[in-house]
Amino acid sequence: PPSSGSDSQPRICPRSIADNLPVATRLEFYSNREEEEKNKERDLQFEHGYRLGFMEKNRFFLHNHLSFILYYHQEEVEVNQEPTYRVVRFEVIPQSIALADMKVDEKGVCVLPEAASASAQEIDPTKPNELLFTYSVHWEESDVKWASRWDTYLTMSDVQIHWFSIVNSVVVVFFLSGE
Repeated sequence: PPSSGSDSQPRICPRSIADNLPVATRLEFYSNREEEEKNKERDLQFEHGYRLGFMEKNRFFLHNHLSFILYYHQEEVEVNQEPTYRVVRFEVIPQSIALADMKVDEKGVCVLPEAASASAQEIDPTKPNELLFTYSVHWEESDVKWASRWDTYLTMSDVQIHWFSIVNSVVVVFFLSGE
């Protein structure tokens, strides 16, 4: 069953990777964009992966829409060179949206409802469920330099740090730069 978010329930956290960075879910959300901009200097908390769903009043709900946010940094280049961009953070915002609230426009593109008006996608474990999974990708420029891109992951309070991925990346770099 999906996670309720309490420690007594198991957490199911699927993992995704982009540019060798594991996806992280921001644990601190704001009611609007203005409030988020005011509080940019605060420390943010993240957890690895994302929760597959949640439980509320003994009912199960599924996160069936994933909003991926890829943060990139433009590297400094010399004059007359093409700009170089590097992914420096990979976030996901999981959402639960009822199938009845999802619409398709005239071009065949899924149109998501406003978050405040959407019902959550409930699943009944006793019978087959009709589900629709969607995702969106957003790109945001970041001041984080490529050398500091792992800082978010290394400071997570979650003890499930991807040490294997970190060591593997270092070994690959050594082999590729070897003489």
